[in-house]
Amino acid sequence: MSVKTWKAGAGLFSSPWNWSRSTAPVAGDSLTIQGGAAIMANQTFGSDGVRSTIGLTGPANSNSSMLVLWNSTLKNVLVDNAVPSPTGPDYRLAKHGTVLIAGTVTNDGGEFEAGKGDLLFGGNSLDIVVEPNSTLINKGVIAATPGNQMTITGYGGSTLENDGSIVAAGGGITIATHLTGTGDVRVSRGAHFSGNLELKDAVDAGQTFHVSLTALQVDKPLSFLGAIDADPQQGGGAVWLEGLGAASWDVNGSAVEFFDASGSMIDALRLTTPQAPDALTVYARPDPTFGSTVVVGTGPFFGPPTGTPLLPYHHAAT
Repeated sequence: MSVKTWKAGAGLFSSPWNWSRSTAPVAGDSLTIQGGAAIMANQTFGSDGVRSTIGLTGPANSNSSMLVLWNSTLKNVLVDNAVPSPTGPDYRLAKHGTVLIAGTVTNDGGEFEAGKGDLLFGGNSLDIVVEPNSTLINKGVIAATPGNQMTITGYGGSTLENDGSIVAAGGGITIATHLTGTGDVRVSRGAHFSGNLELKDAVDAGQTFHVSLTALQVDKPLSFLGAIDADPQQGGGAVWLEGLGAASWDVNGSAVEFFDASGSMIDALRLTTPQAPDALTVYARPDPTFGSTVVVGTGPFFGPPTGTPLLPYHHAAT
């Protein structure tokens, strides 16, 4: 168990000659990739009994630090933007790293995290790229800490199967791939920063979203089948349904239903528990990108901006 630094350009993660000390990584090591691409192929790295770390610490706005995972499993491994020792003049410089997923890759009890740098100023970023027809299975945590950003982008049949947790606690996460699984997703305010989470692709049933004192942005509401925890005791939150041209709304059990101008239902937002209509605030606002956005707010802090009318309640109109 030791501190090791990547010294190759591109090469195999398992090769001892690509690391300082000229020894292959073992469970419990603290590894840093400050430049180059470490390729892990058909390998299981880590152990349930001891935490390993892989720090991707390239400069901001650069893809110079990359971890390539191909048909591999990380067991109890933390992948983040940390430097081995949080001292020195470069500690507060923003760090960036890229994780490339090919084939089927499993995060087994570990964590992919944008952060672990400067907790006050943030600025770190981690990109996860899922190659075509590939799957990232999350059985641990995917997180963005306050002031830090993560983007998960997939191509051509790619999937993020979340059976663990995705957490944007004061950080920002954008998911641009098909989200499946039976896990939970949490977005909330954090120290000094407001968390945000944007869903750019389809979300299957099985994911539960907890939104507290901030907003969840859903770019494809007609393909969003997740459930929203709308408990105002948790502080309430808002869900932005981008491009949904609803004229009125109604509550049917644990679903918020939306209707067009002719009275036909066009979509529904699923809640974890039934809510009375007066517990929700629903309004529409113009959006320069999507044309119109329906906002569903829970709790006392998520009413419409001054001068924005509420969306009519469908049941009252009929």
